[in-house]
Amino acid sequence: MNGQEAWDFIEKAAQEGDITDKVRCVITDIEMPIMDGHRLTKLIKSTDATKKLPVVIFSSLVNEEMRRKGEQLGADAQLSKPEIGNLVRVVDDLIKE
Repeated sequence: MNGQEAWDFIEKAAQEGDITDKVRCVITDIEMPIMDGHRLTKLIKSTDATKKLPVVIFSSLVNEEMRRKGEQLGADAQLSKPEIGNLVRVVDDLIKE
């Protein structure tokens, strides 16, 4: 429902053991209530237990400036909506890694 809920779930899963048992990849929008996707990405990528989780930013707001910011935060991929077919391919590739 929002970035904070996603982070709470991810953090709890990490505390319970191997994060990949519950989360294999995170797909986030930039604009979300309570916590935006950039903050969520930063938390995931700066926490030892979660930093290896692939993060895909999937948003209509992905432009050159937002792409640079996402790269700085450690996003593994960034796609503009509505590239749903490409999203599936990217997620499949990231999960295989």
